[in-house]
Amino acid sequence: MFSNASKNALFFLSFLSLLLFAPGCPNTTNQEGNTQNDGGTTEKTVQPLNCEKGTACFVVGNQDVRACDILLKNSAAVQNPRVEFDVEAIGQFKHRDTRLALSFIQQKDNGFAAGKYAALVRMDGDLAGLEISQATCYDRKGAKIDAPDVRMERP
Repeated sequence: MFSNASKNALFFLSFLSLLLFAPGCPNTTNQEGNTQNDGGTTEKTVQPLNCEKGTACFVVGNQDVRACDILLKNSAAVQNPRVEFDVEAIGQFKHRDTRLALSFIQQKDNGFAAGKYAALVRMDGDLAGLEISQATCYDRKGAKIDAPDVRMERP
C-alpha cells in the first residue's frame, strides 16, 4: 500500500516530468473562471465522469497503473481547457500553444476501474485534432509501465 510520502513523491516526480514537455503558461484559467497569471495549474475532481459529446475522455486499461503523465497535441491552439479527474484520483493539467499536459495519480493503491474514465477534457474549439502524443504511466512502486493502455474516446 502506498504511504502518503510515496504518493506525494510519485506525484511530484510525475508532475516535474510534465514540466519538461509543457513549460510555463503565460495565463491559465481555473475552474471557477478566474485567470491566474503565475502559470499555475488547476485541478477538479467529480463523480461520476460522463463522456459526452464535445469531450475527450481518457481510459486507463492496465490495472497495474497508479499514475500517468499524458501529453496531448491539438491541430490548433488549445483554448480555455477544462479538465476533470475521477473522484478517486488527484490530477493537474497545464497547457501551452497546441499542447496540453495531464498528470494524475490514484489516491488509494487501486488500479483504475475497467470502463471508468480517469479524466475528461473540454475546451473551446474543435476536439477533432486532439491526439495523445505521449502517455507515460507508473505502477504502485513508481516503476514505468511499458504498456499502460491509455485510450482517448470521443463520443
